[in-house]
This record gives sequence, C-alpha cells and structure tokens, in this order.
Amino acid sequence: MAWAVREIRNWAEFRQIADDTASVATSTGLGYVFRGQSDMRWSLQPTLARLLNAKSGMNRIRAFEIEDMALKEFQAQAHLHLSVQVLSQTTDMLGWWTLMQHYRAPTRLLDWTACSNVAAYFAVEENWDTDGVIWVVKVSDLDRAMLKRCGPNVAMTVGSLNDIFNNPNGDDRLRIIRRNLNTERMIAQQAGFSVSNDPLADHAIVTDEAMSSTNSEAFYKLVIPRKLKPEFLWRLRTLNISPAALFPGLDGIALTVADLVRVMR
Repeated sequence: MAWAVREIRNWAEFRQIADDTASVATSTGLGYVFRGQSDMRWSLQPTLARLLNAKSGMNRIRAFEIEDMALKEFQAQAHLHLSVQVLSQTTDMLGWWTLMQHYRAPTRLLDWTACSNVAAYFAVEENWDTDGVIWVVKVSDLDRAMLKRCGPNVAMTVGSLNDIFNNPNGDDRLRIIRRNLNTERMIAQQAGFSVSNDPLADHAIVTDEAMSSTNSEAFYKLVIPRKLKPEFLWRLRTLNISPAALFPGLDGIALTVADLVRVMR
C-alpha cells in the first residue's frame, strides 16, 4: 500500500483530522507525527541526501565518510557558541545530528512535529502557486513495521541506536527520535526527527516499503490546495502558530511581519 492521499476541502475538515490524531497518545508522548511541506511534489529526502544524491557515483560508504567529515567540522567550532549545559548533554552521535539539523547543517535527519498545526504552517507558508502537503505517520505502527522488517534491535537504548545508525551495512530502517535536552526552538515546534541508517535514503520510500501492509490510517498525506493557503496562514496566526512562536527571537518576529503583509494584500 502506497501513501494514501487525502485532499483537504476546508479548514473545518483539517481541524477534524487534527482532533482525531491528537486523541492518540503513547508512553513516549508521540502518537502521530507530522511534516509540512509547501510543495506536494517533494518527497522526504533529508538535506544531506539531496546534496549527496546529486553527485555522480555516490554510494553509502562514501556518504558515511562525508557525513563524518561534516560532523567533525561542526564539532570543531560549535563549542564557541553553545552553552555548557547543551554541550554536556550532547555526548552521542544522534545528539550532535539533532543540533546540526537545528542550525541548518546538512544531516541525514528529517524534521517532524507532534503538532498538526505546526506542520500546517510549513505546508502553507510558501509556494502559493502550488499545493502543499502534510505527511502523517502513526509512530507506534511505524515502530512495529520496522520491528517486523529489521528485528528487535530497532527499539533499543540511545547508545544502541548510535551503533545501529552508524552501520553502513545494516538493514534499511527508520525511527522517529526526540532529543533528550531540547532547545527553545525544538520545544516551540514540538520537534521530532526521522533517521535512517542509510544517509542517502528517501524516508518516504523506506516508510512505504516497511508499512505496505499497514492500514491507511497509519501513514498518509494531506494535500492542502494552493487556494486555501492564505486562509490557513491567517487562521494559524489566530492560534499563535507563527514564526514569532516557532522561531523565538527577532528573526521570527520579522518573518511574522512578512506573513502579515502577505495575507493582507
């Protein structure tokens, strides 16, 4: 079964779906996760994968080497700008990847959120000439699918996960993770991350292959037509889903002002 596609007809329909998914909770705090993209034609390729897949002759082994070089380059200077608290809590590879992702360095991680409204914002904020999309995944079903596909070691401790995702010869697998010590922006966005042991992987394909026998309520796409984007942006603003809230600081305030000008024209 491929990703099911549902086209949203209006704000009320979106809110009903959001309420339905919000009622699902787990012991980890993650029931469903969402990823908003302003162009429905885009797949789920992390930045590192997009950059490396554009290079001819790229393979997984070489991707691991380049990824390690990028990590070391980030670590060599990050201590100049990060607090002692953040540095002391960042002792593993996945922790460093989440920091790199947070500051827009290319990584194998892909951003998700536990809040459907946050995902909706990213689906409608740009590209008003094309339809946006929200990708929706039920985390418990994804974990079960990966458990069946790859074996019981998919659900282990963070230390074990580091070993799993640092193995270029391992089975293709995908997991949703959260950082133990969140930054202010991660908290505001209720952030989570998908990670694959293949840095070149398209997370949409890995998820589809693993969950092919899962029901359509476990993973699907919500298409937001381009004509609804201005209305959604305005309605989200009334719920305090704006750059000022999602990106704390002056840059977020400036982006919120830009959004206001756009919806008022």
